[in-house]
Amino acid sequence: MLLRRFNQGNGLFNIHDSERNVCLISFAIFFCLLSSYYILRPIRESMAIAGGLENIPWLFSATFLGGLVIVPVYGWACAHLHRAWLLAAVYASVVVALIVFYFLFNLNPDDPSLARAFYVWISVFNLLIVSVFWSLMADLFNPEQAHRVFGFIAAGGSLGALCGPLVSALLVAHTGHALLFLVSAAGFGCAVCLVFWLISTNPQNSTNKTADHPMSGDPFTGLFLVMRTPFLQGYGLFILLLSGVSTFLYFQQAELVRDAFPDNESRTQLFAWVDFAVNTLSIGSQLFLTGNIVKRFGVSIPLVSIPVLLLLGFVSFALYPMLSAAIGVMMVRRVGEYAFIRPCREMLFTNLSRDMKYKAKHVIDIVVYRGADALNSWFFIACQQFGLALTGTAWIGATLAGLSALTGYALGRRHDQS
Repeated sequence: MLLRRFNQGNGLFNIHDSERNVCLISFAIFFCLLSSYYILRPIRESMAIAGGLENIPWLFSATFLGGLVIVPVYGWACAHLHRAWLLAAVYASVVVALIVFYFLFNLNPDDPSLARAFYVWISVFNLLIVSVFWSLMADLFNPEQAHRVFGFIAAGGSLGALCGPLVSALLVAHTGHALLFLVSAAGFGCAVCLVFWLISTNPQNSTNKTADHPMSGDPFTGLFLVMRTPFLQGYGLFILLLSGVSTFLYFQQAELVRDAFPDNESRTQLFAWVDFAVNTLSIGSQLFLTGNIVKRFGVSIPLVSIPVLLLLGFVSFALYPMLSAAIGVMMVRRVGEYAFIRPCREMLFTNLSRDMKYKAKHVIDIVVYRGADALNSWFFIACQQFGLALTGTAWIGATLAGLSALTGYALGRRHDQS
């Protein structure tokens, strides 16, 4: 039924016939990327808790420093590589790193330093692989197309994120962690092949010969653009506030999970099943709600409504500080992020320059995001040092959610009126 409606074009998914192949390949790429990442995500979460909650701010700070290193390297690649080779280089480097981690964890499965190195590496690259994918999407589709098709394309990622933790939960008890690195590497390898197929299939290539050329500028062009562009500064503030919401939820959930589940395997299984539930809800929302809501109301409504729901969630957690409440609020945040906020954030860039899409965007998505994670993690620890319990930090989280709603409205209104 759904396939027939898709093939009819302009039906359930609002995809035109000329866009069908590009959308399907983009869907498949995002599926490969997120299924591969989500195979490893439960491992990352369990390793972070096993290393001690008191060390998580240090992990966040190290991740921020990793972002500072990778962004100029990526900026250099933008200036020297064609578009297809740029994405292929990013994803191929992930494949190589995962193979290295496979051998290292086979040799030293309980090495805490190796676990921390893996946490930092995957926390930097998971943002880069998603951000560079959406830069390509913003380059391939104009704003009108993006409003219609980004929800469908995002559903490919959610389907991958649905399958990834399921694979992880089913395999980890029988094979341990190490083999999962090779399974994930195979998925990223498939993404590399699909990127080249997408670029060769895209009909815009025949009319836009400059699109695949390397971009001009130096590795720090993106940083300078952020410093002098009010819209990018507002977008960075939005990311900063959303990071605060996520970080406070992350610590609250981690503390409760640590007390409820004694070993890494049980925590890995819990996080895997939570991921499975989140992405089941996300894919339905992306397929049937995102495009229709944006088409009717613009991007400002989703960018406001999800932070408002999180504000209400923090209030409920402040009143009932239990593990089930923390997981429930986290699920609302993640479903809202994947189904609405992330696609709408990417739509904001569809009418901007390529330098903003590929260079400035990654400064914010990686350096600002991970810097905000580090800052907010130390802020959370400071709140605890001053005697604030989970209830007190929940009220601070509610304040951050309210501020992010106001910022999201301003960004969305600017885009809708442009």
